[in-house]
Amino acid sequence: MSNYKNTREGNWLIRKSDGAAIPLVPGNCDYEAFLTSGETPDPADPEPEVIRLIEPKIILDRLEAAGLLDTALAALDAPENRKLKAYWDALTVGVEQDDQQVRGFLIAIDANPDEILA
Repeated sequence: MSNYKNTREGNWLIRKSDGAAIPLVPGNCDYEAFLTSGETPDPADPEPEVIRLIEPKIILDRLEAAGLLDTALAALDAPENRKLKAYWDALTVGVEQDDQQVRGFLIAIDANPDEILA
């Protein structure tokens, strides 16, 4: 394990001991110290996972197009779905495409979650 790691950009190293970003520029004292160390830097961190959010309005429009909007709204008003209704009412940004709670709800009302959350 190295004291350094690459960055995804490829023109910097990160010194793990203090998180310093070291430009790969000859003459930079930190870069020269890395070269002198003879170490091979650890790989860069992987790209972060992209989480796709579907806006509530889009979900409502797709449910309406599928003829299931009234069914969905009635199901959300059912007592057994009060937690999901509170979740839906609190949404400000969107629903994750792979949200299992929402996918399960859509399946329960005979909606295709892959189409609604596409």
